[in-house]
Amino acid sequence: MTGTPGYAARARHYAAEISEVPQPESLAELLRPGLRVAEMPSGTGHFLAVYTAAGAEVVLIDACSTMLEAARHQAGRLGAQPRLLCSPIQDLTAQAGPFDLIVMPNAALNQLTADTAAADLLTAAAQPLEPGGLLLAQVLDPAKDRACGFYNPGVSDGVWHVDREFTDEAGQRLTRHRRQRCHHGLVGIDFELRSRSEIRYHHHVTLRLSTAGDLQAALTIAGFTSVTSRPGTGGLIELLAIRSPRSPR
Repeated sequence: MTGTPGYAARARHYAAEISEVPQPESLAELLRPGLRVAEMPSGTGHFLAVYTAAGAEVVLIDACSTMLEAARHQAGRLGAQPRLLCSPIQDLTAQAGPFDLIVMPNAALNQLTADTAAADLLTAAAQPLEPGGLLLAQVLDPAKDRACGFYNPGVSDGVWHVDREFTDEAGQRLTRHRRQRCHHGLVGIDFELRSRSEIRYHHHVTLRLSTAGDLQAALTIAGFTSVTSRPGTGGLIELLAIRSPRSPR
């Protein structure tokens, strides 16, 4: 997640990096004025403009304080006023909420479960969610041979390639390079952001290639019901689950 080492160095350019992350197809039909939405881990706020346009009340939750400061700057540019909460998901309590909707964007769940059991993580994520509230997660589906914005099963392991180019706020052209290695259900991904010959950062992340079925089982253990999955956009699938109405707060 963006609280792990390496994300602070990415904070300055993170909003530009995630600007092309596809909005979940399910999101628009869930939003309404006054809906209490938490994005976690948020980085600089993947879908902040969408929440704001819908009139939702937004909380951005991330374990990286530098990333949240960048989120504050990005929110100002959008005219948004989200609440910011610096915390690992594993440490969340009911007092962080209550929320009607939690959004876990851009395969964050695959990354978070690389070193934490999915059921444990999702149980923690559910703590501030109202009974009957919804969790929406964009996840990788290793059963599908589809590329997304940060992973491509068709690319050879260990090979650097350009996966993104963008311009920063100062008008400088930046290029993000990526390479990946898959091993026993895990994929390690290296990112480098370069400005000409200068390396702005080098960062490594690991993701677990859990099946949708495994994640659905973990959601059930964590107290969610009516778990469904559907094809999403950008090579990701969308999991939608309801926190059991019988769950205590």
